[in-house]
Amino acid sequence: MFVGVVACLAACQYERPRDVEIDAQEVDAPPIECTASTATCSNDRYTECDASGRYTRYDVPNGGGVGMPATLVMHDFACPLGCADATRCANPVPSHGLASTLPTWAGGGVDVDLTTSNGSVIALDTDASGTEVELADAVGNTFRVPVEVISQAGGPEILVLKVRTLTIRGPARVVATGARALAVAAAFDIVIAGRLDASAAANAAGASSTGSCVAPSATIASGGGGNRYAGSNSSHGDLGGQAQPGPQPILIGGCAGGAIGGTAGGAPGGAIQLVSRTQIVVTSGGVLSVAGGGGRAFAAPEDGLNRATGGGSGGQLVLDAPVIQIAPEAHLVGRGGSGAAARSGQTNLRMDGVAGDADVAAPTVPGPTCTGCGFGGDGGGVGAPPGQGAQGSTGMGGGGGSVGRATLAARTSTVPPPTSAMLVEYALSTLPRD
Repeated sequence: MFVGVVACLAACQYERPRDVEIDAQEVDAPPIECTASTATCSNDRYTECDASGRYTRYDVPNGGGVGMPATLVMHDFACPLGCADATRCANPVPSHGLASTLPTWAGGGVDVDLTTSNGSVIALDTDASGTEVELADAVGNTFRVPVEVISQAGGPEILVLKVRTLTIRGPARVVATGARALAVAAAFDIVIAGRLDASAAANAAGASSTGSCVAPSATIASGGGGNRYAGSNSSHGDLGGQAQPGPQPILIGGCAGGAIGGTAGGAPGGAIQLVSRTQIVVTSGGVLSVAGGGGRAFAAPEDGLNRATGGGSGGQLVLDAPVIQIAPEAHLVGRGGSGAAARSGQTNLRMDGVAGDADVAAPTVPGPTCTGCGFGGDGGGVGAPPGQGAQGSTGMGGGGGSVGRATLAARTSTVPPPTSAMLVEYALSTLPRD
């Protein structure tokens, strides 16, 4: 019996099962979640289904808390500005004509995440040519960022960095210089935990160099630059620059203190605009600065005697986003610089004015003095016109520069940002939508 079974196994033939090809992708495919290639929006809630029947997802590296990653699922997603119609969320319409530069959620782009361990400067030249700029930090991160240049009637051009997200981590400091104003247009979040700087000390981006807000030239001591308020007079009665009424229709920086001979007065702060489709966050310790520079004290070459120029004014900040979060310990700085001080008939007794962001936590920008000198006028601050230079018995002082302006446009303007964070005059408005 056993032999017969062995013989049968050797002789009998069995039909081999047909090979079956299994598509591993089909086996591992996620379950269908929704009707493929559809999009609906109702009651400010948006749902989008991709071609595979899955809810569209966006990974946002800085959208979960302070610079932490998050995944946005387009299933009953709360539109930042509500529904535009039955098929999509509304788009923001930022000021200064930047709507066309704003990347879409689906458009991809560069996630810029800048950090450093030593506070070194990350340079950004707003006058750069070409279709990209390169940003490199001290720990080896390099980003090539698409840019677009926008023209403004009656104002400087705007260099717009088009990013998917932007994160500046403390103590990283991005310093923008050049004749163009600076803007960043982001598809998702902008998080400032470090410093974005277009202050006068950095040869500010988008600074004004002409117009009635620049203080007139003087012979001994000059006045400060104007902006939100008029710049203050010098100790010798020389006028400051004029105030600029109402919100600025163009993105432009501040105004310089008066020149003396061939020496310029305090430099003006620049102009920065940040635009996001979702939110802008300035964290505790984060700084946005468009502060004015201090006036300059110098010995004139024609007679070797001292002169004192006025401080420059703060520039302009614009934040456009559905949600704007500013921590109480953050600083939006646009104070004016103080005027310089000097002693008459001396060549070595003089002091430059103080920059508006020399101490971002200080309540004022003090005017300097020295032995036998006059007093420079204080730099202008929030609700405070700049101070006038004081002559004293043997000295002179330049006038202080005015505080600059900020405009914050969000979905609602019912809750203002903490005033302790605002070192620039600001106004709240509702962000327009399409």
